[in-house]
Amino acid sequence: MKILLLENLCLALAFKELGHDVLTFSTNGGGDIKNSTIPIRIKEVLRGLPKNWNPDLVLLTDDSSFPVILELENVGIPLAWYAIDSHIHLSWHRAYSAVFDFVFVAQKDFVPQYLRDSSRQIVSWLPVFAPFVPPSAPQTLKIHPLCFVGRLSHLNPGRIHLLRSIQKKFPIHLATGEWVKVFQQSKMILNQCMANDLNFRTFEGIGSGSCLLTERITNGLEDLFQDRSHCVMYEKDNVEEILNLVDYYDAHEDEREAIAESGRSEILRAHMGIHRARTILQTVRSGPTQEMILRRKTCLHEVRIFLKSLYAYIGVKYEDSVLGSSSDISKGQLHTISRDIYALLSSQM
Repeated sequence: MKILLLENLCLALAFKELGHDVLTFSTNGGGDIKNSTIPIRIKEVLRGLPKNWNPDLVLLTDDSSFPVILELENVGIPLAWYAIDSHIHLSWHRAYSAVFDFVFVAQKDFVPQYLRDSSRQIVSWLPVFAPFVPPSAPQTLKIHPLCFVGRLSHLNPGRIHLLRSIQKKFPIHLATGEWVKVFQQSKMILNQCMANDLNFRTFEGIGSGSCLLTERITNGLEDLFQDRSHCVMYEKDNVEEILNLVDYYDAHEDEREAIAESGRSEILRAHMGIHRARTILQTVRSGPTQEMILRRKTCLHEVRIFLKSLYAYIGVKYEDSVLGSSSDISKGQLHTISRDIYALLSSQM
C-alpha cells in the first residue's frame, strides 16, 4: 500500500517495517515532500509526489497544532486522522473530525464525540504507544529512588504542584528531554497526567525496564495495563500514597523488578508503533472505503459547515494570542500563519 503521512510522522517507520511504501509531509519541513507554504492546500502536497505515485491512504496524525493542510475533504482517497490530544483540543477537534473517513482517537473517553456522521465514518479507540523501547539493561545501577522526566508548564499547574509537594518530603530526581538513561537509572518512574490523558510517558516508562508509578486515570489505562502487574497506580494528587509506594517498592526489589519486566514484555507484545500501524491498516481495509469517500463527497456542504465553525474559532484564538490574552496557545503551534488567514477561510466557506 502507498501511504501518505501528514504532520506528526511518528508511525512512518512502523508502516515501512510492515512493508508499505511511505512518503511524508510535515509543515515543519521534516518530511519527504518539501514545501514552505503555510497554510497549504492538499492538492499542492499531492503535486509534490513522485510521478505515478498515487496514495492508497492519507493519514494525518495530530501534532497538537491547528490544521494548516487545507481542503483534505476534497480528495478521492481514504482519509484517516489519528487524534491524540483530545483532552486539550476537543473544542475544535469535534468539528475537524467531520473531514475524515476514519478517525482514531487516542483518549478512549472521547471516542463518541468524534463521530459526526455514522453513515460514512468509522471512529475507534487507538491509544498511543511506545515509540522506542531501549534494550534491556539489567546491570544498570539504580541511583534514583524516584524520577520524573517531562515539561513543567503553566498548561499543567497540577503537575508543578504535585512535584513541589513531593520535593518537600522526598528527593525526587527531575529532568527534561532525554529520558532513557534517567528511566533506566531509576527504581521507579513517576507519571502525572494532564487532564487524565493516557500519555506517551505511560508507554515509554513501562517499556523502559524500570517500574512505572502512574496516576490512576480513565481513558483506557486499566483496559491495557494491570495495577501491580505491569505498573503501579496511585490516586490523583495523593502525595502520601506515592511516597508510601516508593518506600514499599524500595524495600521489595524483587516485586518491583518483576512488575518492571512484566510491563516491558507487555509493551513489546502489544504497544509499539508497529501494533498501531497494523490496527490502522486492518481498520481501513475492513471498511467500505469507496462508499465512504462517495458519501463524504455528497456531504461536502455539511463538512464545510463544520469547517467554517472551526476556522472561526481558530481565528478568534489566534487574534487573542496576538493580543497577548491567550494562555493556551504558543507561537510554535501557530507556525507562521497570519492572523487574517482563518478569518478569510471562514468567510469563504
